[in-house]
Amino acid sequence: LHLSISALTCTSAGAGTISYKRELEKPVKILLDASEKIADNHLDFQISFEKNNEIGALCDSFEKMRAALYQSNKETWRMLEERKEINAAFAHEMRTPITVLKGYRDLLEKFIPGGAVSEEKIMDILQMMKGQIDRLEIHTQKMSAMQKLEDIVPAPAEIQVKVLRTNAAK
Repeated sequence: LHLSISALTCTSAGAGTISYKRELEKPVKILLDASEKIADNHLDFQISFEKNNEIGALCDSFEKMRAALYQSNKETWRMLEERKEINAAFAHEMRTPITVLKGYRDLLEKFIPGGAVSEEKIMDILQMMKGQIDRLEIHTQKMSAMQKLEDIVPAPAEIQVKVLRTNAAK
């Protein structure tokens, strides 16, 4: 009896090893490799294991997760690039009035002490400086408004089609 239990255990272990090698080794390796790539934020690959069973379904789910992460990262990258472009445009737009203001300041510092600039010319320069300051304030307000827009969290809600049709007809 003791010998037959040992033989049965060995046979069962051998069958388990063969079953593992045949059915599980490949998909487990695929999933382990994929999880390492995902952990390293390398998402430009595909998980493929064509089996119509639970392991195949697990691999399909893993692939869907990888694809969703990939799309999310692409969208985040696109938004960051757009933000960089907008920030560069704003920086450029702000540099111009600042440069003009510095020029006017230098002009006034140089010519007012010697009385080389008339009061009328000083008033003209001050008016032009006011225009540049107004321009800077507008840019600052636009940047603030953009930040407020980014802070808005959309609240999805179900709407009946007839409501959409009614609003579209107006």
